[in-house]
Amino acid sequence: MSTPVTREAFSNVSNDLPLSIQKMAEDLLCITGGWPKVIARELCIPDGDGVVPLPDHPCLFAFIDRYAEVRWRKSGVPKTEFFAGLPHYCQKFEWASPHPHFPALPRVYYGATPPKASNTGKLDELVARFSPATDMDRRLIKAMILTFYWGGPKGKRPVFTITTDGADDKKGRGAGKSTLAEILAGLVGGVIGFQARASPDRIRSGLLSPAAWPRRVVLLDNLKTFRFSSDEFESLVTCEEVTGHQLYRGFATRPNYLTYVVTVNGASFSKDVAERTVPIHLAQSTKSPTWYAETRALIDQHWDEIVADVRWHLEKKKGVIVTAFDRWPDWCREVLGKTDKPNAALKLIEERRRAIDADDLDEEEILDYIRACIVAAGVAKESLNRVVRVPAVMMAKWVTELRRDLHQNQASHFLRSMAEKPGVLRYHRTKTARYYEWRGKDAKPDTPPAEITFKVTRGAH
Repeated sequence: MSTPVTREAFSNVSNDLPLSIQKMAEDLLCITGGWPKVIARELCIPDGDGVVPLPDHPCLFAFIDRYAEVRWRKSGVPKTEFFAGLPHYCQKFEWASPHPHFPALPRVYYGATPPKASNTGKLDELVARFSPATDMDRRLIKAMILTFYWGGPKGKRPVFTITTDGADDKKGRGAGKSTLAEILAGLVGGVIGFQARASPDRIRSGLLSPAAWPRRVVLLDNLKTFRFSSDEFESLVTCEEVTGHQLYRGFATRPNYLTYVVTVNGASFSKDVAERTVPIHLAQSTKSPTWYAETRALIDQHWDEIVADVRWHLEKKKGVIVTAFDRWPDWCREVLGKTDKPNAALKLIEERRRAIDADDLDEEEILDYIRACIVAAGVAKESLNRVVRVPAVMMAKWVTELRRDLHQNQASHFLRSMAEKPGVLRYHRTKTARYYEWRGKDAKPDTPPAEITFKVTRGAH
């Protein structure tokens, strides 16, 4: 006959006297080795190398039962009150991750000890499994992996846009864009996916879901929108904290240590999105039937060596001084600077940003159309090199004639944004009029303008 195992008791009373919440919390943390912990304002327990939240007091006491026999009496503090008061006495963290950052972030709980920094060569071996269009793209893929592990400031990571030059017969289809994003994101827990048409509330709810906690990569896959523009997306990329509604819990937050990745054929972005992105081009290639399994095996079998190599790059490798200016200076210095030829990479990034900036392309087309409209309105062509004054409502109407996807207010905002930048357009507003000045190459401060008047046909519909 086996001898019954005596388990340690956990109770809300001692010698028939009720214990305080603080004393019970101290006893519990001693029994469990410091658990639960408060992470992102949630009471959490360990789950492998990660954590899971405790939503209610039955879950808490089920956890306690792993370590001790629960003996709860009605004369002591109720379970619900203990659950409510326990977080005040637990160790608190801003976030938790089963995967390391380099350098480690001070208010993040890491569930595993990372390997020591070592130049193993496995990071380059992993990158070599893919088909970048150029050697520079190979370096940018490497920089993307480093970014996943970078312990940099919140909201200071660029968007990586995986695309092709579209020169092949397949127009970029089947180049492995999604596969690259998903396999490499698997290094840090996998992707949190969303669609461009998803509502902001749904996107934020997904990012804040406990199932998404261990994942560091947000994937907008197979984007098909022409001139992709989204205030919500731009905000998510650069905000310090992602805030929103967590299902069944209410208001929730997570620090923005996320990296955003977009896959697209024929990228076409608004200027604000284009300036946030690092475009990576892939080449069409014929992969063997065993390519995927072999690539996964490389990661699974050499995980520690890959992470050790990442750590060596971020913590030990001497960086190259980045001389070019970019909107992501911290990332350029601490991540891109740890790759080969970072200044040449920045030059290529800037060229590609201009190529996918649909606003710049739109502006050129719209200026050509405005020029033609000015001439059609009876202004001599030579006046285009001087100054022409056009009513704001008329110029907005011209834009909507060319861009039928814009309504009058959108056209007005577009023109105002153009007029704020150096160029031929200037916006003016007086007590009696709003108008644009077209200032040609020969315009001087005292050049008298040629004026176009806006005529309304009465009774027209």
